[in-house]
Amino acid sequence: MTRSRSLKTTSNFIGRSFHDVRRFSYLIARILKNTLANYLLKALQMILGFVSIPVFVSSLGAEGYGLIVLAGTVLGYFMFFDLGLAIGVTKYVAEYNAREDSRTLQQIISTSFWLFTAIGTVVGVLVLGLIELGVLQIFSVAEERLAEVESVFQLAAFLSV
Repeated sequence: MTRSRSLKTTSNFIGRSFHDVRRFSYLIARILKNTLANYLLKALQMILGFVSIPVFVSSLGAEGYGLIVLAGTVLGYFMFFDLGLAIGVTKYVAEYNAREDSRTLQQIISTSFWLFTAIGTVVGVLVLGLIELGVLQIFSVAEERLAEVESVFQLAAFLSV
């Protein structure tokens, strides 16, 4: 970098207006506030998790709670069908929102909505198909609870959409 270019950059930084500094301070304060809110929400989720597990186990029984955890885990594996789309959608929504390009923003939101709906439908149909094929038999569930297991997985398939 040449000396004249470095002086120009330095003078641009020093010459910032009070408005620019105030705006930067506002953005930093907002980032800190949102980060703190995020951590508080994570802490609340952890606390609720610790409190709710004994409640669920006592009301559903160990086997019933295990079935719900199993269904959640299976659906969690299907999150691989996301293929990183949520991150991309977030990036482009933020970018085109900042540019105030409402037409492109609307196209991104509409396309991602239908794409996620299609992916969720495929996952739901896949889960329902696996239920019909009797895949749930591999989990060695008591015969009297098999109907409950099917209901839990059917509900999970529905929620995947």
